[in-house]
Amino acid sequence: MTEHRQHPRREIPNAPKAERRGFAHKHHGVVVEDPYAWLEDPNYPTVEDADILSYLSQENDYFQAFLAPHCALVSELFEELKQRKPETDAGVPYLKNGYRYQWRFDQGADYRCWYRQAEHAQPDDPWEVLLDEQALAETLPYFRLGSLAVSPDASKLAFSYDANGSERFELHIINIQSRATLSSPIPNTGGQVIWNQQSNALLYLRSTISGDQIAFGIISYLATARTGWSITKTTRVSLFRSH
Repeated sequence: MTEHRQHPRREIPNAPKAERRGFAHKHHGVVVEDPYAWLEDPNYPTVEDADILSYLSQENDYFQAFLAPHCALVSELFEELKQRKPETDAGVPYLKNGYRYQWRFDQGADYRCWYRQAEHAQPDDPWEVLLDEQALAETLPYFRLGSLAVSPDASKLAFSYDANGSERFELHIINIQSRATLSSPIPNTGGQVIWNQQSNALLYLRSTISGDQIAFGIISYLATARTGWSITKTTRVSLFRSH
């Protein structure tokens, strides 16, 4: 167990304070004052505003100065916590639409691998890889899985991931057997996706900012064609406005 150690006191700089700037917006007839609204770049996840970047830099500098005396302890605690976790792990298999599904952590892996096996297969028969998070993450600077959804007919897989920490997820749709892509990647989604019962359409949320309007909700209908799938209809649903 890690022992508590006394560290010599160090001068910690004062925490930065964000400037309060007058700003108000109106929702349903109610005026809301928000003096820190300037900290939200309207182009997020792209942030280019010089004032915002300057303040974030000050916050980061303060954090590094505050944490500096404890870096060795943080590393020690991290290694101790890793030793308390099993090297491998797996979820409990579950049945759905004729297949068993399971995720597993391989030894040394930071991300899960998703598998499936036909319901009537023997337990020792090979499992099919649905999605290898570890392999995907190794090609990206950042990785977080948003959703993984198999169509009811068990032939298609929709999955999404955040590749930069912006909480905007890119949606991908593939044929499970051939691994062929069935649609161009769909950027800026909310992460979750739901198939319809016929397995020829899906519903997802898409976050876009246009002027003073934040629009959420795209219903995308895709239909099987001789050359693959194509988007046949999209419907935008605007849920929020800034004023």
